[in-house]
Amino acid sequence: MFSNQYINVLTHPLRISSAICSSGSSVVLFTCLTTSYWVTERSLHGLIHSGLWEICLEPTCRYIQFSASEHLHVTRAFIIMALLCGVASLLFICISFERVSVGPIYFMMSAGLLSFTAGFFTLIAISVFTAAYRSQEKYTQHLIIFGSSYGLCWVSIPMYVIAGGSCSAAGPEAPAQSLGGA
Repeated sequence: MFSNQYINVLTHPLRISSAICSSGSSVVLFTCLTTSYWVTERSLHGLIHSGLWEICLEPTCRYIQFSASEHLHVTRAFIIMALLCGVASLLFICISFERVSVGPIYFMMSAGLLSFTAGFFTLIAISVFTAAYRSQEKYTQHLIIFGSSYGLCWVSIPMYVIAGGSCSAAGPEAPAQSLGGA
């Protein structure tokens, strides 16, 4: 009995760190999804910046039409899927503080898997976005710079990996309560 309490004391900081990393990366990823600083370019008319949903020329912004290029739709879809996985991971981490399991499902292991999946989806989204912009002819002719939203998206990947690693290190433990099932 002493060893089980000792393990619980050691895994509690891992749960806290995974909750912090998961919530932080979800906030960062939501910011990336909603802001319009993925790509910036200086022109004679001022600063042009665009995101996944709109393109702006200094004070005026307009939404990117639904008929946008495929790479933009793929990037949006993978960022949204990553955000959903990240929020589900955070939910599972919060539930794990109560040490509740549903049948054979351990919440910390599920949260770790969801965090790694969110990081992987984000990496796919950034790779598609980068490859599409780097291969465009206008990229080679003008000075187009990837902006702060693009950089924040990269920051969310190691945060999700740290969250997933912390969840995996906390590991499955014998639940104090069980909701149905075994």
